[in-house]
Amino acid sequence: MSSQPVSTAARPLSVSKAPRPIMPLHVEAFLHGTHWMSCDVVGAYVRLLLHQWAHGSVPGDDLAAVGAILHVSRRKAHYLWSRVGPKFIRASDATWRNLRLDETRRNAVEFSERQQARARLRWKRHALPT
Repeated sequence: MSSQPVSTAARPLSVSKAPRPIMPLHVEAFLHGTHWMSCDVVGAYVRLLLHQWAHGSVPGDDLAAVGAILHVSRRKAHYLWSRVGPKFIRASDATWRNLRLDETRRNAVEFSERQQARARLRWKRHALPT
């Protein structure tokens, strides 16, 4: 596991500011990056990615919290985190994040904001005169 702090420039956009109910999945990259994992480890990895998507980060330093997210004992959480932890980077704020997922979120937010701006412009052009 890497304990190198990530710069604040790599921080995700605020989860509360930009909720995303749908998380894109890069299937080929996921399969390639998890081909060596057992089913229980893949399941843990997916749950932790979903937790990060919903909450912005994973509490990798707190195995009791990881266990609660994964619905397993602290001992099993320790085992699972030892397998998937390297897929996450410890940030300077002591949280853990998957950098690929942060990039995916930023791209999704930027795309959504562009689409919203286009829609506002379209509606503005077609608005009835007052």
